[in-house]
Amino acid sequence: MLRHALRRLLWVFPSVVGVSLISFFVLSQIPAFGHDALGDQVGHLEGDLEAHRRSRFLDLPLFFNLRARDLQARVVAARDVIALGEPGSEAMERGPDELARLGGAALPDILPTLDDLSPALQVRLTLALAPVAERMGLKHDGEPSDPAQVVHFWQRFWEAWGVEFRDSTARSSVRRYARYGTDARAKELRTLDTFALPALMEALLVPGHAGEVAAARRIVDLIVHVTERRDVIRVGATVAEARACVERWQRWWLVYEADYLRLAGAARVAAFALETRYGKWVFETVVLRLGRDAKGRPLLDELIASSQVTVTILLLGIALAYLFAVPLGTVSALFRSRGVDRTICALVLLPYALSPAAVALLALHFGAISSGSVWGAAVLLGLVLVADPTHQQRAELVPVLAEDYVRAAIARGAGPLRVLFVHGLRNAMLPVVTRAALELPVALTACFVLEHVFALSGLGQATLEAVRLHDTSWLMALSVTAAAVAVVSLVISDVSYSLLDPRLRHALMQRSRRRA
Repeated sequence: MLRHALRRLLWVFPSVVGVSLISFFVLSQIPAFGHDALGDQVGHLEGDLEAHRRSRFLDLPLFFNLRARDLQARVVAARDVIALGEPGSEAMERGPDELARLGGAALPDILPTLDDLSPALQVRLTLALAPVAERMGLKHDGEPSDPAQVVHFWQRFWEAWGVEFRDSTARSSVRRYARYGTDARAKELRTLDTFALPALMEALLVPGHAGEVAAARRIVDLIVHVTERRDVIRVGATVAEARACVERWQRWWLVYEADYLRLAGAARVAAFALETRYGKWVFETVVLRLGRDAKGRPLLDELIASSQVTVTILLLGIALAYLFAVPLGTVSALFRSRGVDRTICALVLLPYALSPAAVALLALHFGAISSGSVWGAAVLLGLVLVADPTHQQRAELVPVLAEDYVRAAIARGAGPLRVLFVHGLRNAMLPVVTRAALELPVALTACFVLEHVFALSGLGQATLEAVRLHDTSWLMALSVTAAAVAVVSLVISDVSYSLLDPRLRHALMQRSRRRA
């Protein structure tokens, strides 16, 4: 039986993948989660809108990326803009800005090819690199911004430093800097500028204790310098603050990593799936612990904190519902078509017909339950859910009590309790157990309503907030978690089946042996 349960648990992975693919596709088709909603959140500035789109990976295709843009493609695009743009035009400004952002990572694609370009284009390209030279600490007598000397300046630089622009050199320098933190090594990495970004991000680890905070701060300071993005670990920061800063930088790198890498070979093939909106979401979920929500908070922490209230209400409510449903359904079956049967049916159907919102509002109005009561919400959820399992228990027990083997047991002198518990309930409980395993997804909606009425901070409030902010990450995390819980619930129902009916346990074991 254990082997069968483990085999069923293996279905968690394909189920989660399937649900995530479908959910991701559906959410991507909702207009409110696309371009139309971004203007209200980030204003109408084109730069802000573009940055916001990139932060949500809306610039990427959904599942397959046949033309992933890497560093080389962006350098070529920026060079073409500078070559073809009209002086003083908006396009002409975007090209130099892009080269300045790419920084040292773009130099191996520009400087070795200067001799192949026209003199005018050489001057335009090298003048666009003036901010990079200043950031690298190379400014000398105004040469990087002097049209008469700038080309010669960069040619001299490449002759002296071109050999250092290798991935192995950058990784070696970063490792030594992370270990010793010397000023000479820091100056060398500043000269490499954004070319060292992949190695720096690789060395940037989430600090686990106070002793690792200083090393993380040194790496972050260099990253801040070369990217000019202000997000530092302050001196004296706690481990939690340092960890949050590092996680923000990891999220930033997830968005902009391809801008500073040359994709070739296996990396180019991997980009076919990874440089997509779904691929980025999977990476963020697996590596970055679900990432962050629309407000920048750690999504996993928020999910755990919010789920405590919801899970408590759900489990208690379902437990109370089935705790009362089994005896109520049993009594109803024993006294079918009598006054007791009709009374029970009316009592359990009343809260079900009124709906969770009406029941909760009535409870608040008459003071039966106070606002903010988790236990009160669980009791009301049990009242709302009790009708269905009660009806199921009654419907299954009535024909069982009429079976020939039950009559035979009564004829042999078996008492009413023995007939009920040994012969009746054992066989009638199997469909009820099936219903209990599927109750969680059904009860979740009622739980969200009760949380809202009783002003409880659970998954319901967080999900409504996610819908309002168009937070796909939160909704995806919720749907995937629900899928995993549903599969586990089905496994639990299988185990419960085998405990209630030995014949079913024997059949499951026989099937497992045949498959083995």
